[in-house]
Amino acid sequence: MISSFCLCTISSLKQGLILKYYYDPANYNPSIYGESLQRPRFVAGKNGNKLKLGSETRIFLYQLVGTWGQLLFPKPWKEFRLWYDEHKTKGIKSILQGMVTTGWYKKIGERIWTPWFIKFIQSRGYYNIYTNFNQERALSVSHRDAGVNYGKTAGPDSSLLMNESLDFNLWELPSLRNLNWFPGVPLLVEELLLGWEHF
Repeated sequence: MISSFCLCTISSLKQGLILKYYYDPANYNPSIYGESLQRPRFVAGKNGNKLKLGSETRIFLYQLVGTWGQLLFPKPWKEFRLWYDEHKTKGIKSILQGMVTTGWYKKIGERIWTPWFIKFIQSRGYYNIYTNFNQERALSVSHRDAGVNYGKTAGPDSSLLMNESLDFNLWELPSLRNLNWFPGVPLLVEELLLGWEHF
């Protein structure tokens, strides 16, 4: 059961993030497609390592889309829908070499939209806003129960952030220019290693 604090906190934080990073001209960037309240756990790829962030990084930008607690901004979502329709009409498949999502797509097929969206953001160089709370806490948690995505129950991927566990100012939203940008799609990671810098 989700506490009233959590529901109120999620609503308020999402509103604050939208106002700060979508409607505030000083902090707006068209390369940002949305925000996720889940904790990104892995660096993209077939055998992704755990994503390691310093405790001082509370809000950051990462390419991959979240699947729990994800908000997609209207303009990039519309752009994706048009891009998706065009690619589907041409018979293009949602395959990105080196990505675990390619295996998902090959297994599940068109019932999964995330490989398509990842291919879209890779083609555009887009980023998502994520939160990073110490001790693997998050505002959106997957319990990873046995079913379509898991053969057996794996347990929660994070701990739910609760009022009594707050040890920082949740409402402190840094300027966009002060956020770290982390590539998440292999082609962009490779470019970064070769000296490419984004922003």
